[in-house]
Amino acid sequence: MAGRGLVPLLCLSPFQFLPPSFFLAFILPSFGHLPAESVSLASRSVDAIPLQKRLLLSRRFFYVFLVIALEASSSSSRSPSLHSRVNGSTIKKYKMKRESPNASGHPGLPRFKNPPRVDFINANSAKVFIYKWEKQFDIGEMPTESQLSYVLQFWEDGRRLADENKTFEGETYTFSGLTPGTMYTFSDIKANTMYTFSGLTPNTSYHVQALVKVTVGGKTCTADGEEVKAMNFTTICPVPPEPEGLSSTSNSSSSISVNWTAVSYPRRCDLQYWLELWEKRNNSYCHIANHVTKEVYYDIDNLQAYTNYRVRIYAMGGGDDSPKTRWSNVKTLPDKPGKVTSLRTEVANESSLLVTWDNPSDNPRKGELESFKVSWVGQGLTTGWKQQTVGLEKKYLINNLKANTSYTIKVQGKNRGVAEFGDESTVMATTILGVVGLNATVSWLTVSWQTPKIDTGITTFYNVSLRRANSSTDSPQWNKIANITTAQFDGLEAGAKYTAQVRACNNEGCGKTLVGDVWTRPAPPRFLEEEVDLGEPTGSTITIQLPLLANPPGSHYVMVQQDGTGVPQRNLEQNLMNIALALVDSEEKNTTSKSSSVDSPKMYIAAKLQQEDVKRLQVTLGDDKTYEDHYYNKPFEMGAAYWTLVVTEKKSGSWTERVCSVPRRFVAAPNNTSEGLGLAAGMAAMLLVIAALAIVCIKIRARCNAGM
Repeated sequence: MAGRGLVPLLCLSPFQFLPPSFFLAFILPSFGHLPAESVSLASRSVDAIPLQKRLLLSRRFFYVFLVIALEASSSSSRSPSLHSRVNGSTIKKYKMKRESPNASGHPGLPRFKNPPRVDFINANSAKVFIYKWEKQFDIGEMPTESQLSYVLQFWEDGRRLADENKTFEGETYTFSGLTPGTMYTFSDIKANTMYTFSGLTPNTSYHVQALVKVTVGGKTCTADGEEVKAMNFTTICPVPPEPEGLSSTSNSSSSISVNWTAVSYPRRCDLQYWLELWEKRNNSYCHIANHVTKEVYYDIDNLQAYTNYRVRIYAMGGGDDSPKTRWSNVKTLPDKPGKVTSLRTEVANESSLLVTWDNPSDNPRKGELESFKVSWVGQGLTTGWKQQTVGLEKKYLINNLKANTSYTIKVQGKNRGVAEFGDESTVMATTILGVVGLNATVSWLTVSWQTPKIDTGITTFYNVSLRRANSSTDSPQWNKIANITTAQFDGLEAGAKYTAQVRACNNEGCGKTLVGDVWTRPAPPRFLEEEVDLGEPTGSTITIQLPLLANPPGSHYVMVQQDGTGVPQRNLEQNLMNIALALVDSEEKNTTSKSSSVDSPKMYIAAKLQQEDVKRLQVTLGDDKTYEDHYYNKPFEMGAAYWTLVVTEKKSGSWTERVCSVPRRFVAAPNNTSEGLGLAAGMAAMLLVIAALAIVCIKIRARCNAGM
């Protein structure tokens, strides 16, 4: 038994730290010197040596072998030196020596068949359980009279640990300055005990190994660590904290921005943020999308306008997810509405169309409706659109249309807070022919109509009535029965509007009523003051008084043309009057853009004023204003001569009477006061010169008379 346990017990002892010379100097001398005859042992027969001498020689050879073995042990490889501290106190300083099993067939030192168990691994700690070595389950044998203890070795895989101290719970070990890949050994470990390693680095690989330490008579030895299985484990990433500072804002009608504060998290662990987006539908919220990002902000597009959303986020690490944040609510901005629905014509007569519609069918709504816009133009035309903005009432009566004419009508909605109107809906509608004025004077008129449909058979006569438009039911009314599709009424007022009604009848009854507005001709303009009165020019302007109508209402078109610009001088005034009348007629038939400037040789309309009563109007020409959003009254050129005249118009329906005033000529004032002062000074100097010459002549004449 001693022979089997010799080598293991010598593998590690306190003598290891002493050099071989110690044994030669202190141990061997205690046994005395070898006899001289031992030198010739090699040449003698063993049997010839006496028994006592053979025993002495054998003992001396044993100690020589011991010296050689220790010398070999001192030159073998060793692990780095280290200090192990238990509860803050140094308990051992030693070096590890690794040994292979005995080459002569020795089964080797005891070691565990399986590595230690590692449980409860989290981001910063792990629990290691050390089993008790048992011969029937593990490897190796125990030397006679030996004692077992355990050594725990722990190291990080290929990385340098932090320089700050690490603390292990239970038995507390403090160490620092650790080197990657270096094995650190902790002695006096108890079997069947769970050890907690805390302060570890998240998402990092570690190795732990348990060795069996054999101690006999103060001599210790452990199996070679390379032949002992190690347990490898990796710490996990921690649960990230809940993100803070979540906020959301609306960028437009279709996008929002979400922002939050970055969470603190280990660099070795991957961190992402998971964003949930919910949309309000009816009275509840529905989850519609998830978004993942590594940033601390996120822009979400393609959303519904004017819609409530809410968002929340949580952080995703290598382990579990963080708690979810509170909700952040946001509403996208409004957008222009969609097309109005059910656009239609409810009533059509010869001069008006009533159109109605329903709200846009936006679902969800894109905003709060604020108003509607109605636009119309004669069918087939691309210019000349007229429009009217109405409130939230979903109907509009378009007046002053031509009879028997087709129109294109468009309606658009507008939401509050949005500059643009929505997409347009379009409908085509046609006014009926109805009752029209065929001819008229100032006191009578003739109305005409097409044969209306009647459901009771053939039309045999017409009931025709005429009454002043917009008058009460008890106002005068003219009634006639006609057998043809025209009727004449007299005794009417000049320039008045009347409403005519016609019903086709037979003995069974009458059909639908045709309605139309007709007008008598207006009386020609009569004046209390016929001419234009000119004021004094001041700078680039001049104030004039217009002709005064004796039978208002009526309109005054103020015309201007620069003198000597393209008008023949012969019959100049009549030519100017003809041009003025033609220009107003052209304006009535086809309204154009701003009139040409005063530098043009053409005549232009500087202003248009409406006279409603017997009060004379005046206007300042050249005041740089625009009248009726159309006629520009441009300043005059200093010192230039101009003609001005006024076309006075009275209108009733499609009937028009116009009269033109006699043209008046004026000269715009000089550029400034200094020019006037210079002219006055020049005149004064000329007078002084004339006076001086007169005095000289008088004196010469006096001398001549004296000489005679």
